Amino acid sequence: MCLLLVKWACRIIRLSFPLCVDCYDYAAHVLWHAHASKLGDRFVIDVRRRLASSAGLVQARFAQHARLSFARVAE
Repeated sequence: MCLLLVKWACRIIRLSFPLCVDCYDYAAHVLWHAHASKLGDRFVIDVRRRLASSAGLVQARFAQHARLSFARVAE
């Protein structure tokens, strides 16, 4: 096998595990991902409300004046 390929394979294996397996909080990890979608939705709603308010618009009319786009990034 090519030395470069071996180097990348080792790096990928190391990246797929926590730095400290014994002290990693797996329960918090699961809970975070269980609630992350709802947290993201609430964030988007709050951003729209604040932008509409700062523009002097009601939230229902904000969509006629601007469109927000977001990209979700995975870890």
